[in-house]
Amino acid sequence: FFFLIMIGNIVFIDSSYDYNKRVFKNEELVNFCYVKDRNDLAEKVRKIKNDEKFRNHIVNLQKSDTAINLKEYSDSLTKIIEG
Repeated sequence: FFFLIMIGNIVFIDSSYDYNKRVFKNEELVNFCYVKDRNDLAEKVRKIKNDEKFRNHIVNLQKSDTAINLKEYSDSLTKIIEG
């Protein structure tokens, strides 16, 4: 799902699948992007659909909160593969 965030999608997470809420560090994202049920999800989708400024804010927060240094990631993966 990190790829989805990198290309600008908003990702919602079912609270029952991540009890410890470890995906996001930002408190605003934790409060908004974890959903407890279908109604909660529908309400949050309506909010981002009807408020472009808020939608862009959440997209930017998710991108920055989940950002990784691709060069470091690639270098460490190469080291692992090389053994």
